[in-house]
Amino acid sequence: MAQELYLAEVFNVIYLGPDEIKPEKQIGTIVVSDVYLSQHLYQVESVDMNRPAIQPRDELILTSPHEDSISSRGRLNIEVDLFCGDYKSSICYKWFPSNKGLDNCPLEKRILSKDGTGEILVLYALFNNAMEAHLEIELLTNDESAINVHGVIAASSSAILQPGYSSMVFMKKPSYGIKVGHKEQIPLSRSVVAVPYESTLFLDFHLLDDDENDIVEGFFEFLATPGSETEQRFKGAKGEIVATVTWMGA
Repeated sequence: MAQELYLAEVFNVIYLGPDEIKPEKQIGTIVVSDVYLSQHLYQVESVDMNRPAIQPRDELILTSPHEDSISSRGRLNIEVDLFCGDYKSSICYKWFPSNKGLDNCPLEKRILSKDGTGEILVLYALFNNAMEAHLEIELLTNDESAINVHGVIAASSSAILQPGYSSMVFMKKPSYGIKVGHKEQIPLSRSVVAVPYESTLFLDFHLLDDDENDIVEGFFEFLATPGSETEQRFKGAKGEIVATVTWMGA
């Protein structure tokens, strides 16, 4: 039988600076370390001029976790070093769950830029009785051909309903979409999210093609149930998505 876990979820990292961040300035990392492993949630080591500029109020594309969620039992460090060193800070907890009053509630960290004109907002939570939701999302196109896809797929839970506390597992801007074939998996930037035990996982999605026509728009609800695997389908104007959630504990 699955065992509930002490888990952390970094939902969102939002840029609140005054100016856009051009590709050559997007160098940086966000590294999360727990007692088991370290994971890069954001890692840009070289300049790619094809990367879209980051606009004020944009959410950064986080690229982990994929296999193991973040443990909040014991030591937890979140190290932020973004945009060529303009935004640097850390979040550190020792021996959680002894940090009473912090669990199962929305938490945030604001990081000022070196010149004080901008901010990075980190939205996260520490859960004391949670499960890992492993996500797979398949696309079925109406004409069974490949299609360029952009838009968003966001994961959140009924435990925290505050705006912004959603994990963007797929996020592509117009003109930066990705080709997905019929019956192919949509490549998720992160595919494991932490969900409190017996709460509901929400998957909200809005996917479009290159002509800004809706492919599919809607939402799923999955109850966090130990040891289960659940599939749901949603049919839209130009296709159908099939979401599979596998619930795992220790």
